[in-house]
Amino acid sequence: MIVMIILLILCLPLILMLSLYTTTSIVAINVDVPVSGIVLSVEETEMIELDLDKGESFTVEYAISPTEASNKAVRFLFEKTNSDVQLAEFSVNGNTLTPTRAGAAKVTVETLDGAYRDSFFIRVKTNRVSAINSSPTSENITVGQTASIDTLFHPSTAKNRGLSYRVVDGLDVATVDRDGLIKGIGIGKAKIEVSSLDNPEAVSTFEIEVNSSGVMDFVNSKATLSALQNPSGEFIMVLNPELTFTAEPTVEIFDRDGNPVSPSVITASADPVRGRVLYEVIDRLCFGTFEIRVTLTPDGGEPHTKSCYVEQVKEISAEWNVTDWPSDGKRTITTDGDRLDIDLKPLGADVVFTVHLRHKDGTEETKILTVDEMYVLNEYLSIQIQNSADGACLRAIRSDKKLSLEDLRNGISDVTINLSITYLDGNGEKTINLKEITLFASPL
Repeated sequence: MIVMIILLILCLPLILMLSLYTTTSIVAINVDVPVSGIVLSVEETEMIELDLDKGESFTVEYAISPTEASNKAVRFLFEKTNSDVQLAEFSVNGNTLTPTRAGAAKVTVETLDGAYRDSFFIRVKTNRVSAINSSPTSENITVGQTASIDTLFHPSTAKNRGLSYRVVDGLDVATVDRDGLIKGIGIGKAKIEVSSLDNPEAVSTFEIEVNSSGVMDFVNSKATLSALQNPSGEFIMVLNPELTFTAEPTVEIFDRDGNPVSPSVITASADPVRGRVLYEVIDRLCFGTFEIRVTLTPDGGEPHTKSCYVEQVKEISAEWNVTDWPSDGKRTITTDGDRLDIDLKPLGADVVFTVHLRHKDGTEETKILTVDEMYVLNEYLSIQIQNSADGACLRAIRSDKKLSLEDLRNGISDVTINLSITYLDGNGEKTINLKEITLFASPL
């Protein structure tokens, strides 16, 4: 027993040394190495050119010092290069820049550690519209006046410069046509929106204010009596909303020489409450321009007179729409309601359409056509005169009857038409003869 105790005492230092060796852990010490700079592979003065339409991109190569720096993360900053040049926009994926909008940019790469920077320039070109900036030639107009729209395109090299226009607020104040012409029709403010046809996301808006010129204004101060139209019309009148009117308006009519016109020839009246001036030509043989002179007296004010004018055109001209016809003047009618356009200028007289028909079997006939009357040429074809924006059109109608091969060979459905237009002017009756055309019914 004593011997064992002695041995244990002798081995105790060795046991303690082994215990210390097996329980000691190794501690690693991490040293944070800060960033001291960044250098790009492109020079600061170098301009990188990218084509947006081709989907080109650019990968930015850079070196961060020291190479053993702990945090090598960076961020990209984009600045305008010039106040007159649109800032290019990019999507960033890692260190690859893909343009999403044309323009130019100073690109700065900045380290997150230490904010060290280096820069270069990118210009992104495109032939597509990326943005527009529109403004009216005048921000303030009066009722009846017009203003056009100026538009700057970005980029300036954009090829498709088509635009669409619409009034988004103030439909009773202004109108804008397809050519971008703004017209004042009421008093107040209107918001106009301009959109690129090439890029619907390229939109510009602006406001225009419409004011009264004093007491009353006409939205349109001139009108023309046109063919096939009832010889009457109206002018829209806008009164100054800051004034009140209790006195009845007076209306006078004068011819182009300043002579009064009898009510048996032309009548006119003014309705300030509804904002209308109505007129009607009683004698259609009265040609030329006549003046409607309206006088209104605001309460506590002086009488105010303004004129509007109606033009009656003496002469007309008419022809088949040449773009709608083959050079030989022959037309195959394949569907119900084919239009055979007649370009007809406005006139101030009633017109008579006379059609002379020559059938394939040699028979001929003459017929006076009235508007909307249907005339049967044969069992396959009918014709009808209709109103159109140009004055009139001749509509050809194909029936549902099937054309036999024998009838087709014999041309039994063919009809040759000579159309003339007769009208009266101050010098008497005039006639216009249109060129001869031939209609064919197609097999169904």
